[in-house]
Amino acid sequence: MSIDRQLVAYCAPTLAGIKSGSIFNCSYESLDELRQVIRQWNILLNEKGVYMTLLKTWETRAMLYVYRPEMLCRELSAHRTARYLKNSGYTSLAVADAVETLRHRVAEGESFPHEIGLFLGYPVGDVEAFVKNRGKNCKHCGYWKVYCDEENTIALFGRFKRCFQVYMNQWHDGKSVAQLTVA
Repeated sequence: MSIDRQLVAYCAPTLAGIKSGSIFNCSYESLDELRQVIRQWNILLNEKGVYMTLLKTWETRAMLYVYRPEMLCRELSAHRTARYLKNSGYTSLAVADAVETLRHRVAEGESFPHEIGLFLGYPVGDVEAFVKNRGKNCKHCGYWKVYCDEENTIALFGRFKRCFQVYMNQWHDGKSVAQLTVA
């Protein structure tokens, strides 16, 4: 699957500006070529407030993080979220620093650090409850496991689903990722 198709298939709500971040995995043959592809995407997307970065690589697969720094800054600076990240070892909550810390934690770990949800727009209450309940006893399972504010989160999941559908249809109709990305 091409990276542009993956951006639409996995990152539509981030491209649309209704979610702060998304991740997806892609195949690659050369790490240097992948880094060049990421640079090219950033040239297209940065002017619209969207950034792409490499979080982790394996032999032929890579995990990419697509995010909106302004939106992420607001979310990470919320008092409860900031406290959670500080307690998780984040020494700076400036977006570039926090993303770099996340990159190190993802690259070094066998599994995802739980706080990755905060970089993907998950509510801090759901992240905290996921950890406390070890991923069990959720009220609803959708784009993430929901423990708090079930009604509003299910409505948000509906917005995400519609966004994915609209973006895939428009992409199939010939719109580019750059055209689909909201500034």
